[in-house]
Amino acid sequence: MSPQVTLFSNGLVPNPAKIAILLEELNIEYKVINRGLRKEDADGAWSTQFLELNPVGRLPVIIDHTNNDLVVWESAVILSYLAERFSSDGKYAGKSLEEKTLVSQWLLFDASQLAAMVFEHHWYKRMHHVKNLDRSIYERYEFEIYRFWSILEHRLEKQDWIALDRMTIVDIALYPWLKLSNFLELDLSKNPKLTAYITRLEDIPSVKKAYELHFKELAKVCDVAGPSASL
Repeated sequence: MSPQVTLFSNGLVPNPAKIAILLEELNIEYKVINRGLRKEDADGAWSTQFLELNPVGRLPVIIDHTNNDLVVWESAVILSYLAERFSSDGKYAGKSLEEKTLVSQWLLFDASQLAAMVFEHHWYKRMHHVKNLDRSIYERYEFEIYRFWSILEHRLEKQDWIALDRMTIVDIALYPWLKLSNFLELDLSKNPKLTAYITRLEDIPSVKKAYELHFKELAKVCDVAGPSASL
C-alpha cells in the first residue's frame, strides 16, 4: 500500500519521534526518510533539496500524499494538522473551541518553553565548542527545566493528562523531551506524578511501536547519563 504520509526524520532527535507516535496512534500508513543534521551531509536537512521543503532546515517535515502532497513543518503544527485531518472527532486536538485552546496553549508550552530549555541546556553543557564552560552558563536552563517539571507535576496532581481528560497531542509532544531526564543528568525524583506519567506514556502501544521501529538510538540515549551520551 502506498504511504499516506512521508515523514522526514532523524533517529536521534526528539521532535520527529512525537510525529511518528501520532502516526502510529492514528493508524496512518507512512514511510520514514532519515536525513542528517550536519551542514556537510550531502542530502541532509541543510541540503538545497531539503530546504525546498523546509527553508529553516530542521526536522521533522511531513508530506501528506492524501492532500495534494502538502508539505508541513514545525512539529507542533504537524501534530495539530495530523490530528485535525485524520481524527475528525477532535479526540486528540480538542472538540470545542475551549478544548482546542487548552491543547494549543500546552502544545506551545512544550515547543517554546520545555523543549527550548532542554535543547539549550544540552547545547551549552555538551556541544559548545568551548569545553568546561562555567556552570552558571547552563544553570539557568536547569532551573527552568526543573520549574517546568514542577508545573507539569502540579497539573498532574489534578488530572491524569496535561491538557484534557484524555490523551491528546500535548502528551505525545511532551513525552520525547521528558524522557531525556537521565541523559541531562537531572533528578526527576521530586516529581512522582510526572515520573508515573512518563511511565504510563511509555507503555502506550503507539509509543512503543514508534520507538521500536524508528527511534531505537534515541531510546538508548535516554537510558545513558553523563558525557558519554550524545544527541
